[in-house]
Amino acid sequence: MEIIYGFSLLLLLPLYFSTIVMWSDVKDRSEYGTRSLHLMISLIFMILAGLCQLGIYLYHAFLNKDLFIIVFFALNFLYYSAFYMLEYSIHSQRIQKSFLLSDYKGAVKKTLTPFSFFIIYVVGATAKYLLIDVFHILRPINDPTNLVAVILYIIYFTAVTITIIMTNMNIFKLQEGIIRQKEYTFNTLLVINIAFFIVLIFIPALIVRLWIFLFILFTFANIVYIIRLIKEYFYYRTDHLRLCLAFNEEIQEKRNVLFDKAIKSRPEEDVSILRSTMEQDILKSQRAILSSEYGVTGMMLLTVANNILKVENNELIIGHCNPIHEVKEFKHLNEQQIVNKILQRSFDLDRIGAADINSLQDVGEKAINTILKEKTFVIYDYIPTCYRGIQRFIGLYPVFDNEVLKGILAIFKDNSNYLFPEEEKVISSLVDDIRVILSIMEGKFIQQERNRLQGEMNIAKDIQLSILPRSIEIEGYDCACLMETATEVGGDAYDYVKSKFGHYLGIGDVSGHGLPAGIMALIQMAAFESSVFSAEEMNQDISPDKIYNVVNRVLCNINKDRIGSDKFMTQNYLIERDGSIIHAGTHTIALRYFEKEEKVLELRDFAKKTAFLGITPYIKSRDSLGVLTMNSGDILLLYTDGVIEAKNHYLKMFGLEKLKEIFRGISGLSAKEIAEKIREEVYNFAKDGDVKRHNGAYADDVSIVVMKKL
Repeated sequence: MEIIYGFSLLLLLPLYFSTIVMWSDVKDRSEYGTRSLHLMISLIFMILAGLCQLGIYLYHAFLNKDLFIIVFFALNFLYYSAFYMLEYSIHSQRIQKSFLLSDYKGAVKKTLTPFSFFIIYVVGATAKYLLIDVFHILRPINDPTNLVAVILYIIYFTAVTITIIMTNMNIFKLQEGIIRQKEYTFNTLLVINIAFFIVLIFIPALIVRLWIFLFILFTFANIVYIIRLIKEYFYYRTDHLRLCLAFNEEIQEKRNVLFDKAIKSRPEEDVSILRSTMEQDILKSQRAILSSEYGVTGMMLLTVANNILKVENNELIIGHCNPIHEVKEFKHLNEQQIVNKILQRSFDLDRIGAADINSLQDVGEKAINTILKEKTFVIYDYIPTCYRGIQRFIGLYPVFDNEVLKGILAIFKDNSNYLFPEEEKVISSLVDDIRVILSIMEGKFIQQERNRLQGEMNIAKDIQLSILPRSIEIEGYDCACLMETATEVGGDAYDYVKSKFGHYLGIGDVSGHGLPAGIMALIQMAAFESSVFSAEEMNQDISPDKIYNVVNRVLCNINKDRIGSDKFMTQNYLIERDGSIIHAGTHTIALRYFEKEEKVLELRDFAKKTAFLGITPYIKSRDSLGVLTMNSGDILLLYTDGVIEAKNHYLKMFGLEKLKEIFRGISGLSAKEIAEKIREEVYNFAKDGDVKRHNGAYADDVSIVVMKKL
């Protein structure tokens, strides 16, 4: 006997230890929710049951029949409560996260009647013990069997038995396989209760003698409790982890296939891919629960374009959906009219996001306002009156990409107010899929636009290059010219016009790059040639400084005042006449090679200060006039800053001194060879730097004009 007592009490230690460990372990497991208080309450009941058993073990010799029965009743109550709390702690997360919460509350009400008898008896039995056995009040002298106690016992066992059966059937057998999977816990209590009931009613004289047998039954209950605890909080968690890993692998494999398909698809096929993905996940969410009638019945995707949220295509409306805003005449609309209402409604995110939620009247706008501000999903607390009886669940799940709202997935249910955890997993995965698909669609659109713009930029570059003179032919000179454009339409421009008054040249550089710079360069070229030809038509000579002033006024009028551009440009105009070169303007870069001295000098006269072109119409460039006379063998090199500012891998610039050195070394070559050699040297210097960084192009335009005196 002592061995049985000791084993029973010793068994309580691992029970307490296991419960405490499991309760602590649940703390931060998101897949099971927060740490369950009910599990700790269950442990408290088991501790009290252990104290009762310890009291029986220590003082069983002093217990009479009535007192023993009272202690046993207390044990029975504690075990029932402990098992009930254990089961509820196991399933509470699933109950609270599903539509079964309302069913659970209804089942609890059905169980309250017999359970109330249970409580009544505990109070009655305690009163009987105190009033009859302790204080000897109301004890019938001629009733040694105490009929009152027997009646109370029968009421008690009947109430307990019905309570256990109804608890099992009404509460924890809800949607079997979803909420409850095992019945052996309450069946164990039922067996113990019935066994004690039989002994008490039919063999009452043996109740004290057989208490060790009942002690064994409660020991068995302890074992069942531990098994249930460990299976749920260890085995099932491990199995759940395995299922989660398998689910994640399946999701990743499906996502890889989906993304590959989305990347390779044509833009017009993207909507079909979105619809197919949504349809598959609707079916998957319905298969994830045993009661498919409670599953998702409709789904639609609203996307954002220009900060306007709306359903762009009726292909993105699947199943039984309704507008997410109130439509008072909804119940009188047919299916096509409902779809039209959905497609017609758009939401201005700027206005809704800036508004106070209390100022918004529409339920859909309120939900979107919450999504924008709290970055979370929204489930309608109250279904709009116009949809009651048709929809029981409306949920909006945002699709964010780096805190930017890209769309909203609307979920509808006809027969349920809640989402199962399994459905939440599917929807969460679907939202991630949609986010990436929308990003791919956006990326493809951007790439498509970029390709289109790049094509137009290439055309603009071709036009720009085709306008440049193909050659420069001046008597007594060997001339050459070339230009390498940067990644965009460039701002460099050189030009040559032959007139009866001389040979006119121009070379300059617009600030910055891109189309505005290219347009300004073209306007400048047109103004330059118009000035020369107009002067020739009027049989008048025109000096470079006057050309500079005319071009400046044209640029200020068109580029600045009309276009509104803030561009400006450096520029030099030259005229070769009778062996002399007259120049004006303010372009910073020109070198001259003197054959007799075999030296290279920078021509600072080309950088005499006058205002840049295109800034103000009130400039006079006469002070920038200069003249140079070249001897046979001398070479004039005109270039833009893209030459000396080209950078290598270490971000070091090509530089003026390096250009002088190269220029001096190739002075014996022809003008064309000189220009090509300089371009080659600049390319070799920058190929691992600017050229590599800009995908084979320079960071800035490279323009070169060479005039070699014969």
